[in-house]
Amino acid sequence: MTLPAIVAALLGLAMAVLLVWTQGPAAIGRLLVDAGWGVLLIAAFRVVPLALDAWAWNHLWDPPERRPFGFILRARWICESINTLLPVAQVGGDVARARLSGLPFRRRGEDEARPGAGGGATTLVDYILGQFSQVLFIMLGLGLLAGLQLKGRGAETVLGWPIIAGMAAAGILILWLLLALRRNAISGVTQWMRRSEAGFLNRLGTGAERLDGGVAAVLGQRRRCLAALAIKGSAWFARAAEIWILLWLLDAPLGLAEIVVIEAIAGAVRSAGFLVPGALGVQEGGIFFIGTLLGLPPEIAVALALMRRAREIVTSVPGLFAWSHAERGALARVLGRQDAPPGSAGADR
Repeated sequence: MTLPAIVAALLGLAMAVLLVWTQGPAAIGRLLVDAGWGVLLIAAFRVVPLALDAWAWNHLWDPPERRPFGFILRARWICESINTLLPVAQVGGDVARARLSGLPFRRRGEDEARPGAGGGATTLVDYILGQFSQVLFIMLGLGLLAGLQLKGRGAETVLGWPIIAGMAAAGILILWLLLALRRNAISGVTQWMRRSEAGFLNRLGTGAERLDGGVAAVLGQRRRCLAALAIKGSAWFARAAEIWILLWLLDAPLGLAEIVVIEAIAGAVRSAGFLVPGALGVQEGGIFFIGTLLGLPPEIAVALALMRRAREIVTSVPGLFAWSHAERGALARVLGRQDAPPGSAGADR
C-alpha cells in the first residue's frame, strides 16, 4: 500500500471513530449487540445482488461462450471483495475478474476444458453498463429525495436538482463513451501503437486492437446489452433491500422511497471516495448524513453504517482467499505443473 493510500485510510478510520464517539458509543454498542446476528443474515442475502450482477455479465457473452453460472458468480464475488478491501481505486477487482473470466472453463458433463475468450471485452462493457445503471439509480434516489420534502425541512435544496443535473451529464457522458466504443473509438491509437518500432508498444497496440474489436462486437448486440442493463438495475434495488433488512433489525423501518434514497446516496458517496481504501469513513459519513436527514436517530444511523461495513468484511475476506486460490491455480498451470487439472483456476464444475 502506498503512503497516500495509508494516510487516506487512517484519515477515514479517524472519521469513522469520531462519528461513533460523538454519537454515543454506549447506545450504538447496545444497538449492534441487539442486532449483531443480523450481519450473518445480510451476508447471506448478499448473494442476491451478486447473482444478478453475475447474470447480467454472463448475458453479454455469445451463448456458446457463456461460462457456468458458478464460475462467473465466483469471479464477480472476487471482484467485489478486491474493490471493497484493497486500495485499488474500486477498479482493480474488475481487472482481476477480466483475467479470471479469460481462464479455461469446463461445463458440467464435459471432459475437456474450453479456452476462455472474450473476458476483457465483456468485462469492460459490463463495467460501463454498471456505471450507467448506478447513475440512473442515483438520479432516481435524488429525485425521490427532492420529492419527499423531508417533512418541510427543504432538503431538496441541499441535494436536489443541481446534483440531478450533474448526474444527467454523467449519464450522457457514459452513453457517448458506449457509442464511441461501438464505433471502434480507439482503433486509431492502436494502429499508431502497432506501427511503433518499440516492441512493448507494438504488443500493447495489438492487444488493445483485439479488445477494441471485441468491445464493438459486444455492444453490437443491443438486446443483450439492454437486458444486462435492466438486470443491473434490479441489482441496485436488491442492494436497497439490504438497507431495509438492516433497518428492520435495528427496529427503525422506513418507507421504500427513503430506503432507495439511502442506498443511492451511499453508493454515490462511496464512488466519490474511491481514493480512500474501501471508502473507509467516507461511506459511514454518507450513510449517517442521509440517514439523519431522513429522520433516523443519530445512533441508529451510525449503527446502520457500521453494520453495512461489518457485512462487507464478512463477505469480502473469504472472497480474497478465493482469489488467492484461483490465482495460485492459474500460476501452477503457467509454470507447467502437470498435477493442475484443466480449468482448475477459478472454474466451477
